[in-house]
Amino acid sequence: ETMKLALSLPIKNEHLPHKKSKIFIFRDKAARRLMINQQDVKNLLSKRGYESLAIESFSYEECASLFNSAEEVVFEHGASGIWILFTNPDVKILEILPERNHESSGEMSNYYFWLSCFLKRKFRYLVCKNKSLKPWAEYEVNLTELNSQLDILKSQSD
Repeated sequence: ETMKLALSLPIKNEHLPHKKSKIFIFRDKAARRLMINQQDVKNLLSKRGYESLAIESFSYEECASLFNSAEEVVFEHGASGIWILFTNPDVKILEILPERNHESSGEMSNYYFWLSCFLKRKFRYLVCKNKSLKPWAEYEVNLTELNSQLDILKSQSD
């Protein structure tokens, strides 16, 4: 019922001038689980036509509109992943997540994968090595692997 309510709320596309955009959602205000080569990732994605955005201060309407108009979404694992609820069926999604991202266990979180399956979205994820075994540790994105995952995602038929 909650999902039906969320999906029925109006989305105002005039809030952001994003039409069929490629977006990278990064965690700008994070205090832990930091992507240590975030600028390198932004640079690589920019060359591939992605706009890098930190959406922590965006309104509900802005976030919903942004994700609704995206054709490709790359996001750092975190709360911003919930906005895939508002994506269109033809969107392609790549989640970047550290292999250890919670205190409770050494297991990865896969709830955005399952949400994408429920919504029937094209979804991939890139698991990154943490710099230590501590929970919430910094991590680094392998840029070669990121390029490969993006190529695979792009090649998925519409």
